[in-house]
Amino acid sequence: MTPAGSGTAGTVTLESVDGFFGTYSFTPTSHVRNNGSKASPSSVKVGEFARVLAVKSGGTDSVRGLVARTAHAKAGKTTTPSTS
Repeated sequence: MTPAGSGTAGTVTLESVDGFFGTYSFTPTSHVRNNGSKASPSSVKVGEFARVLAVKSGGTDSVRGLVARTAHAKAGKTTTPSTS
């Protein structure tokens, strides 16, 4: 998993757990999912965790697929706010 960094509707910059930063461009054929649902590239927010599948063409890394989730949306678990 890579924590999502800054982005626009056209690009996203991700930081991996080892400190590597990569900037990836979205194309009309990029597939994006956020918290399990089909989403737009602009739905990816700073602080979310993401996995990206990208292809390099020339000097550009283009997103083929990106899956993002909020830090609390762990597989098969939900969180409920405490009322105490």
